[in-house]
Amino acid sequence: MRLALEAVGRQVAANQASVAWVELAPHADPETLAMYVCLALGVTVAGGGSPEQALVASLREADALLVLDNCEHLVHACGELVHLLLTSCPQLRMLCTSREALGVAGERAWLVPALSLPGDDAMPDEALNSESARLFVDRARDLLPAFSLTADNAAGVARVCRRLDGLPLAIELAAARINVLTPTQIAERLDDRFGLLRSSARSSLSRHRTLHAAVEWSYLLLAGKERLLLDRLSVFAGGFTLDAAEQVCAGGAIAESEVLDTLATLVTRSLVAMQEEEGRARYRLLETIRDFALKHHQQRADADNTFRRHAEYMLAFLRRHEPAVLLGRIAETQRLDVEHENILVALAWSAQSRQGATIGLPICWSTMWYWFHRQRWRDGFRQFETALATADNPDPENRAAALHALGIFGLMSADPACRNRMVEAEHIWRSTGNKRWLGFTLLCRTVEASLRRDPAEARRLVDETMAIARDVGDVWQIALTIAHALAPVLAWEGQWDELQGRLIESENGYREVGYEIGISYVLDARAFVAAQLGDNRQAARLACESLRVMPHFENRWLAGRTLKTLGAVAFAIGQFDRATRLFGAAEAIHRGIGANPLTEERRDINAVPGKLRESMAPDDFDMAWRIGAGLSFEDAVTYALEMEELFPTDRGSAAPVVHAPQPDGSAFGPGGLPRLQTGVLEVSALGPLQVRRAGQLLGPEALRHARPRELLLYLLTHTAGRTREQIGLDFWPDASPSQVKNNFHVTLHHLRKAIGRDFIRYDRGLYLIDHRKEILFDADIFEARVGDALASLRRPGTSSGARAAAVNLLTETIELYRGPFMASEPAGDWHIPVREHLYRLYTEGVEALALHHESSGQNSRAADLLLRILSTDSTREDCARRLMLALAKDGRRSDALRVFERLEKELSLELGVSPERESRQLAESIRRGDLPGNDSRAGLP
Repeated sequence: MRLALEAVGRQVAANQASVAWVELAPHADPETLAMYVCLALGVTVAGGGSPEQALVASLREADALLVLDNCEHLVHACGELVHLLLTSCPQLRMLCTSREALGVAGERAWLVPALSLPGDDAMPDEALNSESARLFVDRARDLLPAFSLTADNAAGVARVCRRLDGLPLAIELAAARINVLTPTQIAERLDDRFGLLRSSARSSLSRHRTLHAAVEWSYLLLAGKERLLLDRLSVFAGGFTLDAAEQVCAGGAIAESEVLDTLATLVTRSLVAMQEEEGRARYRLLETIRDFALKHHQQRADADNTFRRHAEYMLAFLRRHEPAVLLGRIAETQRLDVEHENILVALAWSAQSRQGATIGLPICWSTMWYWFHRQRWRDGFRQFETALATADNPDPENRAAALHALGIFGLMSADPACRNRMVEAEHIWRSTGNKRWLGFTLLCRTVEASLRRDPAEARRLVDETMAIARDVGDVWQIALTIAHALAPVLAWEGQWDELQGRLIESENGYREVGYEIGISYVLDARAFVAAQLGDNRQAARLACESLRVMPHFENRWLAGRTLKTLGAVAFAIGQFDRATRLFGAAEAIHRGIGANPLTEERRDINAVPGKLRESMAPDDFDMAWRIGAGLSFEDAVTYALEMEELFPTDRGSAAPVVHAPQPDGSAFGPGGLPRLQTGVLEVSALGPLQVRRAGQLLGPEALRHARPRELLLYLLTHTAGRTREQIGLDFWPDASPSQVKNNFHVTLHHLRKAIGRDFIRYDRGLYLIDHRKEILFDADIFEARVGDALASLRRPGTSSGARAAAVNLLTETIELYRGPFMASEPAGDWHIPVREHLYRLYTEGVEALALHHESSGQNSRAADLLLRILSTDSTREDCARRLMLALAKDGRRSDALRVFERLEKELSLELGVSPERESRQLAESIRRGDLPGNDSRAGLP
């Protein structure tokens, strides 16, 4: 209402127009809507007349703005009334507020966005730049006129606004509690937001007095399937994709095929928000809506089944990405970032439900390497501990895997109990004979022994670990064992020359499998060895290369180690201030993630800060340390990379990273390496559309909708890519931006589902076909080959051999043209220039071939080609003359004369003209048997 009042105020100020306002919230009967509006406007209905006629008569000449407020419960009736009034009253303007568009011709739907939000750590002045914080302050001052944002309460206000997703009514109701609670206390109580957010203001509509009533108003307007889907969608936290919604929420009263349309309705009614992430549509429920729907869902008999399907979906998702996450692939790791809240929901349900007793450990194990690479060791430890405690009699190997994971996470966070867990896991692996996993556990035990300063046990363990890794023959496991188990032992023993060679072996293994984070780790280890041997130039080069490989992972644990290596180098060359800053930054990074730096074997490096303190004035040391500790992660890495500038010559470069193929998650190949599976996409659009994936023709079910087929061809012909806005103008020119957004992502979803997600990528705002994949598009092939052949035939001095090759290429290529581009496809005007261009190429190619055959005396072949052109354009008189001549020279005079007769008829019917003089003369010559000379082009203009 506030937004509508503002819009009306501006309209009145600009145009001095009269305004009529009708509040529809109190009225519930669509049959009497027109009468209700008449009463609100004071319009009299004459005896025997209808209220609709009375409204039209009253407003026909009115230069006015009519506002219908709160139309959502009367959408269809309002749409009919608005259409009638707008088509009957030419000067009338209307503004309607509703949770969904009315669907009236000429309607401009504007989706009201949530209020802008302050940052979590915004200072008072910064917070007031956000609309939500300003609204909170304004409403709070209605109760406490002296209220203002301060350094003490700004964070609390920001938290309230963010947790309420910028919803104006919710923020107003929260601010109404300011006379009894502080902003921080209000934020802390928002877990029970429906009990907290109430108002006693009698001037408000009843549905605006509590947050629960406001949400319930929208909920009760939904149809049964819409409510059911909304309830089921509440199991998702942090958002979901359309695929996820279809797999998790379908069943019973909702078929999978109905999920898309029902979801679109919820988006239209502003109960589900859609946003783009890397060119893909992602949906989410605002926290308030989710909280309401989740309470309803938990009261349904099938609630546990929805949570089970959600957990199963997440497990399948994790297993699909597990091989790539194991190798630290950034794209897949970021996908798990997006879904991490959903992973935690699935784990929470598995710990609480009997149905989930067997799924918790598999989910944990499939998430383990994500937690490891993202340094979420405490998250991983807690989840494995809970899953193991609530698991339903896990088999020995599942228990051993959980103990192994707990040992790793405990090791990384300096938990002294990690050794006992790894010892128990070791005993289980030995009893089951699982040699590969025994090797992994012994590897971790070796690291733990090194940290306990027990070099004898570490040497005993590492010898067996290396033997197992060699026996298993997995390149990745061998490289891992060398880098993390053998290297610390060799460092303890001071075997620097052997360590150098072993680390290079490990680096080569990591490069072979494309394990970039491992490469970064080994480069840092090699830098440490170089520093021990006094080669500071090499140490700085290798350490900086390590940081360049690593930063997009933001592996803060490893970055901290590398910064210490560079700090030791800086100390060795007398750069004390720089060295202190680097060590201060490294310590702050490790402290920030609660990390065990695992650097006992680097005792010389660990001693450097003490030496720096002895070498510098106390104030200088403290200042440099504070400056380093205050750097952001990105600034610390940038500062560390400046070390290379201290060695301006012979900087060199480490070997480039070898990127292994991206795994598809389906399986592992020999040696534990991910196996890549590819499929060729073949699209034939010259004539009836045919699409093949990996040689298999996609049936009508796969591409049953016209829009996805059109989008495929659109993107194939716009090779540089198109923005969503550009596509919207070509596909839905009359739709609003929100409608374009929804329509586009539904269309894109169907297309990706049909052909595979990897063939369409999103790059800096553009959607485009990924031509790095193997894609065969007949229009592209046709255009390129015909162009090459014609250029060769037209080039002066072309050799006979090159001319023959061009003729052969042209002969083969024109067979690709099975008909006009997108001949059987409904499409927008965008395709017409493409169709005309390809047809023009086709005719030029056919004519060039025909000319070649004519000049070679092969009149029958020339005639066949010319017939192709006339079959698509019967009024091409120049082609008709050439065909007549070719047929006559081939001894087929009667066929040649029939061509003239057809030409005469077509020109008369189509253009209302007669054949040209040259055509009539040629026909007469053929009748007399008096053909033109040997020049095959005789008779042509």
